[in-house]
Amino acid sequence: MPNGASPLSPPPSDPLGGRGGVPRGSTPARIAGAYFVFGALWIWLSDLALRRAGVQGAAGFWASAGKGTAFVLLSTLLVLWVARREFRALARANALLRAVAEGTPDVVFLKDRAGRYLLVNEAAARLVGRSVAEVLGKDDAELFDAASARLMRESDREVMATGRAKTVEGELTTAGAPRTFLGTKAPYRDADGTVLGVIGTARDITERKEAERQLRAERDRFEKIVEAVPGAICSFELRPDGSARFPYASRHTERIYGVAPQELARTAAPVFERMHPDDVGRVRAAIEESARTLSLWRAEYRVNGPGRGEIWVEGCSAPVRQPDGSVLWHGHLSDVTDRKRTERALRESEERLKEAQRIARMGRWTWEPGTGRAWWSDAIYALYGVDRVALVPGFDAFLALVHPDDRSAITAGIEAVRAGADRFASD
Repeated sequence: MPNGASPLSPPPSDPLGGRGGVPRGSTPARIAGAYFVFGALWIWLSDLALRRAGVQGAAGFWASAGKGTAFVLLSTLLVLWVARREFRALARANALLRAVAEGTPDVVFLKDRAGRYLLVNEAAARLVGRSVAEVLGKDDAELFDAASARLMRESDREVMATGRAKTVEGELTTAGAPRTFLGTKAPYRDADGTVLGVIGTARDITERKEAERQLRAERDRFEKIVEAVPGAICSFELRPDGSARFPYASRHTERIYGVAPQELARTAAPVFERMHPDDVGRVRAAIEESARTLSLWRAEYRVNGPGRGEIWVEGCSAPVRQPDGSVLWHGHLSDVTDRKRTERALRESEERLKEAQRIARMGRWTWEPGTGRAWWSDAIYALYGVDRVALVPGFDAFLALVHPDDRSAITAGIEAVRAGADRFASD
């Protein structure tokens, strides 16, 4: 900086003053006031002392000259002392102003009504790739491209015309590259409230905006993946006071419960209201056990689904304890009504088959040659008159129950099937 000026020092032709700084004229007024009081007291008191002493003639001249010289000397010392005190206070105020402005990474600036920069910090100078001295006294047209300068000038005029602060977000081209800034401008006034220009701050939020863009893109990708999943993806939170909610629920959740995700984000009560009364206690107990042990939660339960009547829902989620003591589960929910119906139909068919075989006195058995595992129906045990507990199912155990004269035929038939034959039968 030329002439020892600090980065925050305004041009000498327009010293910092008015509201928010050291009031213009206050220091000279205090110095002049002290000088006047001292001078008046000196003249009146010294003249009164000479009159009472009866000093006249040549002696009076030298007494008056000595009195005047002493006055000049003492008043000079007084003015020096007051000025030093005032300017030290001013220096402290300026140092504090510099510390505040330079201690922030944000841009700090002050402009006059013509748009010329009267004050900038180092961050502002770095923004335009110049030194502080090169920025002071210039306007936006000399520092930015035409489009950016026009937008900033329009914003300045609005602030000065309305007299109100304004926060704006916009893109500026600096050093040949576009950057996004969040800035706040306010009127710069003098002691009488007259608007002299604009004072403001600005923060480079380019990286933050890029991070937000990437986050939105990632969220969009996540939502597309979630929509492609046949079940519902959700998060369930159990608070220390016992209340619960779904901080996140995909749109498939509404198809299961008939409740909008926005409502579930406030409370999970509608979910338990739509749950089959016989399943509520079991599901709550599973949630409490998972919260206590932080183990995986799994459950199957019935729900009175919208438009479909009673449906079966299967859920699975992993819990995580939060700093506030709540437990947060992340997982999925699936409508398994078709599977449950198929399982029920299969069980019913199995029961009918068992009953038919029992009536017809027919048995079934299964044998896996590769593993040696075997299974016998109850009718097999009844036909051969053996105890289920005492006899372990197996091919050798089965063959041992066959008459010795028939074992070779059964063994040959089974080997033929293993070799590719469709079936074998033996009486």
